[in-house]
Amino acid sequence: MPKVLIVVDEESDLLGEALKQAILTPSVTPHPQDLGDTKEPSSQSEVAIQAHYEVEVKTIARLQQMLTDGTSCLEDILLCPLMLRLPDSLEFPQKSVYHDCRDVLGLRQRVEKDLHVSTGIGKFWLPIVLTSKGALYAEAITAIEPRRYLQPLHLPDRYRQPLYELGQRLLKLISASPSTYLMQFGFNGETVVFDRLFPFPAAPAIASLKSQSPNLFVCHWHCLSNTPILDLTIAQTSEHQIFQPSQATLSTGVADSEGAIVNRTS
Repeated sequence: MPKVLIVVDEESDLLGEALKQAILTPSVTPHPQDLGDTKEPSSQSEVAIQAHYEVEVKTIARLQQMLTDGTSCLEDILLCPLMLRLPDSLEFPQKSVYHDCRDVLGLRQRVEKDLHVSTGIGKFWLPIVLTSKGALYAEAITAIEPRRYLQPLHLPDRYRQPLYELGQRLLKLISASPSTYLMQFGFNGETVVFDRLFPFPAAPAIASLKSQSPNLFVCHWHCLSNTPILDLTIAQTSEHQIFQPSQATLSTGVADSEGAIVNRTS
């Protein structure tokens, strides 16, 4: 039975449980004959996939202790870190991407130099689901209070299109591999500014559990397991916000390593 190890920070157990549930829940994917078709697959052409995995959620502190004691071997285990503060000795396919995202100041400098985009602190997130076939952009997420998030935040096209372009160029800049990314951003007046990038569904992704299908944790697992995703939909009954220019003031708070805004002022 394939083994999956989800690595979390002490305070991000909810993220780990959400991803574990996404892995253990049977997924529904379109029949292969529909993947090249432009029409929506019918329910008759969808195939339920039941894959059996042994899934564990461990804190990074516990994992480090087990590696030090020699009581854990990571060979043939798929690592799914949901945090950036990882030891350099930990080897996994996305290590270089996580390293780039962990170096927040360094990545901002690269964005300014190579992409010619301004940087700063933001309180909004654009989910980018990068599959082997390309990128899907989900509805934006906003922080409505510390550690509480809302999706969707509806953005006018004059903001949406520059964000999509920035996301595409950013993922190319870091040679991103399939995953669910959260690009944190803000505004300086009417101009989009880049804050940071998370290479996994960070804390704001919790908002998608009630609003988006498939949610961002399911999307993350589908990306890692190369399971097709045709579209992202938002429930019509979802609570939402419409972006207003008054919201564009840059936040003076900071985000922790899992994306949660702390000590935020607007």
